[in-house]
Amino acid sequence: MDSEALIQNAIAARNAGLGGEWIARLQSGIELDAANPRLWHTLGTLFRAELDSERAIAAFNKAVQLDPSSLVSRHALARATLESGQPAVALYDAALALDPGNQALVLGKASALAGLGEADRSIALLESYLKNSPNDLDTHRQLVETRVARGEGPAAFRTLNAAIDASPNDIGLLTLKLDLLHAGEDFERLLQFADELERRLGPGPGLATYQAIAASETGRTERADRHFSSLQPVSAPALASHVMRHLVRDGRIDAAIALGTAVTGQDGDQHVWPWLGLAWQMADDPRADWLFGQPGLIETYDVLDSDEVQQLGSILRAIHTAREGFLGQSVRGGTQTDGPLLARSEPEIQSLRLKLIDTVGSHIEALPMVPGHPVLQRKPDKVRIIGSWSVLLRAGSGYHTNHVHPNGLFSSALYIDLPETLGQSSEEGMLVLGEPPKELGLEQEPFRKILPRRGRLALFPSILFHGTTPFTEGERLSVAFDIAP
Repeated sequence: MDSEALIQNAIAARNAGLGGEWIARLQSGIELDAANPRLWHTLGTLFRAELDSERAIAAFNKAVQLDPSSLVSRHALARATLESGQPAVALYDAALALDPGNQALVLGKASALAGLGEADRSIALLESYLKNSPNDLDTHRQLVETRVARGEGPAAFRTLNAAIDASPNDIGLLTLKLDLLHAGEDFERLLQFADELERRLGPGPGLATYQAIAASETGRTERADRHFSSLQPVSAPALASHVMRHLVRDGRIDAAIALGTAVTGQDGDQHVWPWLGLAWQMADDPRADWLFGQPGLIETYDVLDSDEVQQLGSILRAIHTAREGFLGQSVRGGTQTDGPLLARSEPEIQSLRLKLIDTVGSHIEALPMVPGHPVLQRKPDKVRIIGSWSVLLRAGSGYHTNHVHPNGLFSSALYIDLPETLGQSSEEGMLVLGEPPKELGLEQEPFRKILPRRGRLALFPSILFHGTTPFTEGERLSVAFDIAP
């Protein structure tokens, strides 16, 4: 196979989640064509997909050495270095020297600055870019998210609001603000803004969706019914999940089950399964146990000793640089790290990554194949991590809201540090599985509760609602990740 065919096949395999199987073949190809920068670059992309940042950086460095004018390789080198947790600002500057107006590079440099705790410089860079591209959506999104993480609250929207004032009919900007208000769960402001747009631009299904969601979340049940009715028939699973949430909140369990049952089996039905499972729980339907009670589906494993958790605790605390949680996260009273945690280059984190992959692989291998089951019929042959982060919760106000991860197959919690008093006399700080979101006001017992222990890993289906209970003393430090189907 010639070098170009090797590159194309390796890229296709990476896109299918199978890039690791082509690493050895690429390395053999490089032995025959070592001066080919594209082979080195492709090798770097495979290592990056495997979260092996150190070897990805080495490969990208070689590609840049062979072709210093390659913007794509310089960008890849900067991005992999950022993900590894190493300083990357200078590498982004080197890439920007080749293309000073490159938006992706500007956003990457801004992320690198924020990762160093330099939120002011990150914000200044984003604002400077917007002076020349005032309606750039990705830059506005990152600017709002950076300001929210810095604790600015509603003021985080000020630059986006100014852009909307200057371009009041820019649908992209208007939709972005709707999305961000929704992600931030600011439903009163979302409803007010959606209503304002309806008065100015007229009704439409997009606005009706936001109005329905916001009306439901703010207790305007009849109005939510009207908006959701205007969107009938509902066939898309993502929209169906919002309707089911509204129906479950209002006690219309049979209607929620009927809707969920009608849309399962479609692409994206992972959005519906959490609500269908919850509705079955509330109806005492035995299918809830079929969905969540399969033997071995929920398990805990003690994977780290006391020395390992102490070392990881020191590393993790140093990278919690945000003041508040990011938009769309379940964290309350604490912070969550940005970027793929398990791609970081610290030896302790890389060792953890390999240990977790082995543990999850054994967990999945031991599970039965159950036809029709949204988790057990989708068991992967290879463990692939699609998201990883750390959470630091503070005493008194720190907890996770009950939520799901619709893009994952299995989700997790690995406990690194915990209050000494946890579990002694109460259920503080517990991992709660199968309890509906508190804001729905429903009385439903959880499916299971798990007591955290340092070094203990909990694995559970991503479609199962999960959250934590607050605690009164100390801090709660954990690592979490999702596994791809």
